[in-house]
Amino acid sequence: MIRFKHFSAMALVVMMLCVFADVLWPHVGLRVAARAFLGTYLLLEWSNLAGNARVILVVAAAMSAGYVALFADPLAALTRAADTAVFFAAFFANQFFLREAARTSPMVQRCASFFVDQPPSKRYALLTLGGYLFGIIVNLGVLSLLGQMIVKRNTLQAAGGNSEIHHWRQRRMSTALLRGFAVTPLASPLSLSLAVVLSTLPSLKWSIMAASGFACGTLLLVLGWVFDRVTAPRHLAGKLGPVALRHDYRSLLGIVAIVLCTLLLAKGLERFVGASPSRAILLAVPTVGMVWLSWGYLKRFPHLAVWLIARRIRDRATITFPAFRSEVAVLSGAGFAGTLFTAFVPPDVLSAALTSHLLPTPLLPVALLLAMVGAGLLGINPIVLATIGAASLGAVHDSDLPKELCALALMAGWALAINSSSMTASAMLLADVVKLPSPRRLMGWNAAYCVTSTLLLAGLLAAASVVQQTFG
Repeated sequence: MIRFKHFSAMALVVMMLCVFADVLWPHVGLRVAARAFLGTYLLLEWSNLAGNARVILVVAAAMSAGYVALFADPLAALTRAADTAVFFAAFFANQFFLREAARTSPMVQRCASFFVDQPPSKRYALLTLGGYLFGIIVNLGVLSLLGQMIVKRNTLQAAGGNSEIHHWRQRRMSTALLRGFAVTPLASPLSLSLAVVLSTLPSLKWSIMAASGFACGTLLLVLGWVFDRVTAPRHLAGKLGPVALRHDYRSLLGIVAIVLCTLLLAKGLERFVGASPSRAILLAVPTVGMVWLSWGYLKRFPHLAVWLIARRIRDRATITFPAFRSEVAVLSGAGFAGTLFTAFVPPDVLSAALTSHLLPTPLLPVALLLAMVGAGLLGINPIVLATIGAASLGAVHDSDLPKELCALALMAGWALAINSSSMTASAMLLADVVKLPSPRRLMGWNAAYCVTSTLLLAGLLAAASVVQQTFG
């Protein structure tokens, strides 16, 4: 018997298929169907949505009603906003395929154990690298995966009964994981943040944004390692004796290879199919995920592989896709509201606001960075401000505006918001997994690093903006 949750899962799956097909064979009918199925999914899951997800959908609906009432021909703007909402929802939901392949992968489990089973001098670096790499593949799932490893390895018995060693292990491993995961919006070429800026600012080049984001992300990872070394409790060194080393670089290289394969496939689709970078990634992620998932079945059960894979996807999709409800609602609602916001405000007004003499143009990227961090501290999802900010930048045709740096600031602010706010899903999930009494404890450990990294990136953005304005 088909249950209620199966209908919502089917609606999201069909929406994704329509989006994938539209990338390869653009047709207005596919876009209309995708909008209808996203709306169906949100209606079916409305009663189970989180409060903030309902709020943003209500805001989006109110903006739609206002736009219809104020403008004579609202259809073009509303359909553009709806298409943005569909794209964001599909971009998030298609992570299911990589996450599902990683969920039971022996390579992932070996790699996770390898990150944790290290002496303190290496553990931080590998855990923060793991948080970043796994964050690219499984998104928030990395916090559960590696967080559970931390809990299993960091028992009081493993610490020799020393509560101080237990505390410092928990602190250093938790902050390493959070800092590594937090740079994915900035340094991941497959991130939603990059998709947001590329889809709303099509003049930006994927290679430039990905490279500059990766450079800034690497800087944050190195800064985190420096903080760990400086704050490490020297008086506890050697109290437990030498730790048995685990060497499994092959598994680590396997994870890197999956990320690189996804990137290469996306570049191939961009070149040979003519898809935009963000839509090429949209197709590459589920393709690589399905190949990865199929590999094990084809080796072990070649005659039953297709049936087993189809059954697993069906069974897991009916569990996972309904559980995506609040994230899909927030992302699609923010995408819709952000796009419609720029339709409400004339481009010349946006241009005047963004290039106001009250704020020198070189400081605009810094202002956007700080606004993203401040919004995160207030509990506002970074996607909301990032979408509105990117859409506003896209509506301005001022050649002097440093759009690349502004887009980089939005991505960097997203990363810093994850690092600094105790009200983000990542902070609450990690605190729960590693059994902290409150996410505020985690943010307290991370406070000095967050302040320093914010000042560092703000200074770099200001300097780069001044150089661009001067020599531009």
